[in-house]
Amino acid sequence: MMDGTGAMVLNIPAGGFRMPSTPETAIMHEDEAGNLRSLDNLVMQGDKVFNFVQREVPPMIEHLKEQAGITDEDIDWYMFHQPNKFMLQKLAEKLGVDFAKMPANIVENFGNASGVTVPTCISYNLGEQVVNGTAKVCMAGFGVGLTWSSAYMELGNLKYNNIIEM
Repeated sequence: MMDGTGAMVLNIPAGGFRMPSTPETAIMHEDEAGNLRSLDNLVMQGDKVFNFVQREVPPMIEHLKEQAGITDEDIDWYMFHQPNKFMLQKLAEKLGVDFAKMPANIVENFGNASGVTVPTCISYNLGEQVVNGTAKVCMAGFGVGLTWSSAYMELGNLKYNNIIEM
């Protein structure tokens, strides 16, 4: 799903077709809060993003479970996009999900990996389980745009590269 009215809540003004990155878009200016930023930098209205996630993601997950004919007991893991641990804790509370079933360790280990936090979370937390066995996983992504999406899958017998840690 997408709500284009929230496009400016989480965006990078320059770097796309509307405003390609140039030396001029990289010039730093002081914003209204006293921060130095350029048009090439991310702009996020954190409170609006948080409220969007808390408002839209729980009904999306409930609808997914209804459409799939499943309950919370059918889901082994909730693998969600990981902007930060606080947001995931609040989502788990709102969904009534045991936080132990919703890993929130990607940002602390890798930073906000944007669109790849879900596969990174699966690889990092379920590696051997989904290579040698199976797991029933509810996945959800949300963020820029504002957009949100979910899927329920049984993952197993996967072959992929292991995460290399240094």
